[in-house]
Amino acid sequence: MNTKNITILAIFTIIIVIAAFVLTQPNDISHEQKKFFPNLASVINEVTEINVQTKDNTITLVRNDKQWLAKDKHNYPVDMAKVNKLLLGAMNLRTIEAKTSKLKFYSKIGVENITEENSESALLTFKNAKAETIISVIIGKEKPAKVDSNLKEIYLRLPADKQSWLVVGQLPIERNITDWLNQKIVNIEDDKIRKVTIKHPDGDGFSFSKEKPDDEEYKLENLAENEKPKSPYIFRSIATTLSNLEFDDVLVATEIEFSDTTTAVFTTFDDKEIIMTTMKKDGQYYAKLNTVKDWVYELSKYKVDYLMKKRQDLVSLNP
Repeated sequence: MNTKNITILAIFTIIIVIAAFVLTQPNDISHEQKKFFPNLASVINEVTEINVQTKDNTITLVRNDKQWLAKDKHNYPVDMAKVNKLLLGAMNLRTIEAKTSKLKFYSKIGVENITEENSESALLTFKNAKAETIISVIIGKEKPAKVDSNLKEIYLRLPADKQSWLVVGQLPIERNITDWLNQKIVNIEDDKIRKVTIKHPDGDGFSFSKEKPDDEEYKLENLAENEKPKSPYIFRSIATTLSNLEFDDVLVATEIEFSDTTTAVFTTFDDKEIIMTTMKKDGQYYAKLNTVKDWVYELSKYKVDYLMKKRQDLVSLNP
């Protein structure tokens, strides 16, 4: 492992944590309140693994020398902002008061063991590179904080401790693995797109383009004299496909075979080509891009709906 890269990542994490702490620390929290994890700040940069466990699910995030990855999604990159918010949040939790230490009352505040029937709690664990546990805590119910509406009052319990606690702060954990991922695939605004060519599996296809980036409308190529576009705005809608394109789920490319595909070639004004190949299978829509290797993306229907339009859907005959 490259020591220089690790150092850079550590410094980067420290800068984010310190900056976020300065910007988000509320003035109303009493300095008398003690941090729930008083030693976490000194070892925060040693965290290389985050586990979120519930009764029915386990999520594992791991850090290499460059970024955080989702182990359960073939090491797909994780949204760094979400990881840093979680690390920062855990580091700055402050104790309000001790709560129940009786097992029979745990479920009322959501701090029962995750193995219990009907458990709604989550077990959060940070580990270091040696797989040693840095912190482990059961996260229960939460409610808006009285001192600051941007914060939460959260019920917690250490797994080996009978005592539960009420703390104040932020502890944003996602319980769905996809919500941890960096879901943005590509972002190219339509004013960067000069031409789009669509080809369907049955051979039907069409192209449309514009001459200058600030042109309001795209023009359908090879338009016959007795034809006119039903709506010029639909071409712009197709051209915006790559604008802030995000996936619903991601798969390794080898896990799915593409067939009966629609191909869309987006050509930019600087003559770059982004080729998006899409298909519908078992009611779901999948896409792959020539600019992204190894991955196939599951997309919502509305994100590819316009790409599925046939030429006959776009033109009408003049009376």
